[in-house]
Amino acid sequence: MARHAILLAFALMLLMPTSATAAECHFILGFKSLRDIIGHDIVGECLENEHYGENGDSLQQTTGGLLVWRKADNWTAFTDGYRTWIYGPNGLEQRFNNEYLPWEAENAIAALPWVSDGLTQFFEDLSASRLHSIANESPQVFWELMQKPWMQSESIHVERVWLTRLFEGMENMVKGDKETALRVVRMPFMDTLGFGSEWTWITLSDILEHDPQGLQQLLAHPVLSNGISEDHIASVPLLYLESIEPESAAAIGATPWRLEEPWAVEESRRLALASQPAFWAWMELFADDLGDRHILEGVSFIARIDKEAALQLIQMPYLRTKYKGDDGSMTFELSSVAWRSPEGLRQILSHPELQRGITDDDRGTVALLTLEWIDPEAAKTLRSLPWIDDGIDAAEAPAFFAAQELARGSRPGFQALAAKPWVQDHLTPEEQALVRDIKEILVRTSEGFSQETALGIIAMPFLESFEPFDAGAVASLSMLHRLDTGSRLAEILSHPTLRDGIRDDQTAHVAALGVATRLSPELLDAVLDPNQVIVKERTISFPEYGDVALGVVTISHEASENIDWLEFSVRAQVDFMGVAYPWGYVSLWVDDKAAEGAAGGAHETGHLHSGYYKAPGIVAHEAAHLYWRFGTNWITEGGAQLMDTMTENMRVGSPIHAIYEGKCAEAETIQQLEMIREERWQRGDFGYIGSCDHALGAGIFVDLYRTLGEGWFREGFRKLYHKMRAEEHEDVCQGRERNICYVRVAFVNEAHSQAAAAADRIINRWYYGSEHGLQ
Repeated sequence: MARHAILLAFALMLLMPTSATAAECHFILGFKSLRDIIGHDIVGECLENEHYGENGDSLQQTTGGLLVWRKADNWTAFTDGYRTWIYGPNGLEQRFNNEYLPWEAENAIAALPWVSDGLTQFFEDLSASRLHSIANESPQVFWELMQKPWMQSESIHVERVWLTRLFEGMENMVKGDKETALRVVRMPFMDTLGFGSEWTWITLSDILEHDPQGLQQLLAHPVLSNGISEDHIASVPLLYLESIEPESAAAIGATPWRLEEPWAVEESRRLALASQPAFWAWMELFADDLGDRHILEGVSFIARIDKEAALQLIQMPYLRTKYKGDDGSMTFELSSVAWRSPEGLRQILSHPELQRGITDDDRGTVALLTLEWIDPEAAKTLRSLPWIDDGIDAAEAPAFFAAQELARGSRPGFQALAAKPWVQDHLTPEEQALVRDIKEILVRTSEGFSQETALGIIAMPFLESFEPFDAGAVASLSMLHRLDTGSRLAEILSHPTLRDGIRDDQTAHVAALGVATRLSPELLDAVLDPNQVIVKERTISFPEYGDVALGVVTISHEASENIDWLEFSVRAQVDFMGVAYPWGYVSLWVDDKAAEGAAGGAHETGHLHSGYYKAPGIVAHEAAHLYWRFGTNWITEGGAQLMDTMTENMRVGSPIHAIYEGKCAEAETIQQLEMIREERWQRGDFGYIGSCDHALGAGIFVDLYRTLGEGWFREGFRKLYHKMRAEEHEDVCQGRERNICYVRVAFVNEAHSQAAAAADRIINRWYYGSEHGLQ
C-alpha cells in the first residue's frame, strides 16, 4: 500500500526467514507480469512465494527487492528500497520512495470502504476533501495516516463527525508545520480512532497557530516523553495551559466531566486564554455540570472576539436557570452574530427589549434580533406578520421558529403562505407542523419535483382555511416527498383524483397516503381510486380540550369498525390522562399486509397504522403512542401498553396486565436493559431490544397501577407525561438513570407519602432488582 510499509518490509527482508528457497519458489499472475515488464535484471529471482501481509497486501521478496499488490488501491508495484515501479492507470511508472504519483492518493481515498460504499454524505465528503488536502501538503503524513487500521473500517461512518474534526486539525497542522504533523501522526493515540482523538489534533493545531514555540515545549513535556497516548487526550490542553494559567488548568482538571468530554477541556482552555473574567464566571455556573455544549462553544468563541461581551453574556439571567429554556440555541445564535459583526452582538445585548437581560422567555426575541443580522431579508419578511412585529412572547416562540424555518428555507414559499388568514393570526401547534412540512417540501426540490410544483401545493383549495386534517395531509405529502426525492409525490399529485388540487373533503384521505405508500406501495393505485378506497371520518368534542378529527383509510370493508375503536380509544385515553389529546387529528391506515411490522405503528405527528383489520388493542396502543413518545423505549412502550390495556379494560372488561410479561431474555432489570442499550448505542444501534422494552416498561407501570390504585397512579402517570414532555428535570435527571429518575420524581418525590413509599419499593425492584435499591 503506502511507501512506508514497502520500505519497512524491504528493510526487514533480510532478517525474515523465507518461505521457500529460490529453487522452490516461482512468480505467478500479476507479479510475473510486472517482473516481465520491469525486467528480470531489476526484479531478480524470487526468495519466497507470494503471500499476504497483515494489512491485506500481497507480498513477495526477490533478490532485487519486494513485489507488492496494494489492497488499498488495487495496483501492483515493485521497490528496490530506493525506487518504486508501479503499474497503474498510466501503465508502468517509476518514482522515488519519498515521492508519490498524483493519482495514488486519489485512488487510495476512493478505495476506502466508507468512501467507496456509495453512501457518502456531507461529513464523509468533507473528510475525503481534507484527506486530499493533506496528501497535497505532505505525502508522508498522508501515507502514514493511510496505514492506520481504522482507516479501512467499514463502520467508520458511525464516527464521521469525529473523523471530520480529526482531519480538520491534521490539515491545519500540516499546513503550518509538516515535520511536527508527521511526528504526531506516528504517536500511539493515532493507532485507534478513540473518542476525543480529533480534539487532540484541534488543540495542537490551535496552539501551533498562536504559539509555535509553546507547541514544541508541550510535546517535549516529560508526561509525553513516549508520545501522546489515549490516556493523555484530556491532559494535552491542560499541560499547555498550566504553564500559562496554572489556576485555570487546575480548575478544569478538578471538574467531573474532564475525562469524558475532551471537547469541553479544549474549549474551556481557549476561554481561559481569551478572557479570565469570562472563564471564571463560566466555571462558577458550569464546573459541576456542562449543560448544553453550545453554551461553552458559543461563549468561548465570543470571548476570542469580544471579551466584555462574553462576560456580559455569561451574567445574563437565562444561564442562571439551567435546563429551563433553550440556552444552547440562544448562545449559538449570538455567537453567529459575533462572527459576522461584533458590533451587532453588542447592539443585541443592549437592545431595549432585553434591558432586564436575556431571560428564558426571550427565546423568540433573541432569535428575531439575531436573524436581523444573519439574514435581514428573512427577518423583514417575518416582520410582516402582525403577531411577530409586536414582539414575541414565550407562547409565540415555537410558532415563530416554524415561520423562521420557512422564511429562511424558501422566501417565495413563506410569502405565499403568509398571505393566508390563518397564518396572519398566530400559529397553533398543528399549523406550526404544517409550516415546517411545507418548508421541507420546498427546500428538497429536484429535477422530478420543481419549486413551481411545490409552490402549487400552497395554492391548493384546502389551504385557504385551516382544518385539522390539513396538517395531516401536508405531513403525508412531506413523507411521500422523502420516499423518492419528489418523483413519487409528483406522480401522486398528477393522479386524476388530485390533479385539480386537494380539496377540504380529501384531506383525511391524503393524510393516510404517506403511511400507506411507505408500507404498501403496491396498493397506491387502489388507495388513490375513489371507487376502491374507504374513508371513514368523525370528529369528537371534549368540552375542556376542544375537538379531535378522526380518519380511518383502508381498502377493506372488514376494517370499518376501526373508526369506532379509534374513537373509543381517544375518548378513554383523554379521560384517563386528564390532558388534551396531543394532536387535533388522528389518521389511521389499516392493511393486514402492511410491510413494516405486522402489528402497528405510530408515525410522524398524528399518523398511525394497524396491520390487522380487526385488532382494537393495536388501535388503542398506537393511539396511546401519540401521548407516549418521550423518553427511552421502555418508557414509551410501557406507557402506551399500560394505556392500551386500560382502554380495553374500559371497553370489554379485560384485565389490566403487562402483555409481554416474562418475555425479556436479555435483561432481568431495567438497569440491565439501560446498560445493554448504552452499549448498542455506542455501536450505532438505536433500535428496540427484543420484547424487553415492552415487558419491563409495561411491567413497572402495571405494578405501580395495581399497588397504588387508579387515583394515585393516574396522578403520578400524568405528572410523568408532563415532566418528560417539558424535559422539566434535566438538571437532575441525567445519564443512564435519566428515565428512571423522571419516574421517581413523578411517583415518589412529588407524591403522597403513603403512595411514595410503596412506589419507591416498586421502582427499586424493577430497576435494581431489589426493593432496597442499589446495594
